This record gives sequence, C-alpha cells and structure tokens, in this order.
Amino acid sequence: MSKLDEGKSNSYSKNAIEKELGFIRKLMILWLIKAGATQDEIGAALGIDRSQVSRMLQGKKIKKFNETK
Repeated sequence: MSKLDEGKSNSYSKNAIEKELGFIRKLMILWLIKAGATQDEIGAALGIDRSQVSRMLQGKKIKKFNETK
C-alpha cells in the first residue's frame, strides 16, 4: 500500500470513528434525560446552550425511567 493509500484509509477510519462517537454522545444524552437530568445540566456539562441539547433529540418524546405508559 502506498503512502497515499494509507492516508485515505486513515482518513476514512477517522471519519467512521467521529460518526460512532457522535452516536455514543447522543445515546449518553438520551440516557441522562431518561435518568432525570435537565437540558440545562447537560448543556452546562458539555459547555453548550440548552437549546443545542434540545436540537440533538428534536421531535422525540422521551419518557423518564420511572414513567409508565
């Protein structure tokens, strides 16, 4: 494999890793919301505004762990 090919596969791997980390981040935020954390608390921990937290899971009805149907 040439140096050029190595750079392309390395870049692809980096993009795949970034995508997976994004999924993990969203799942962790979902878990925190279900556990009862507020958007303000999550935003403060991430250093972002609560509105950005809201947009990450926009349009989704999320029940807390202790809620029933």
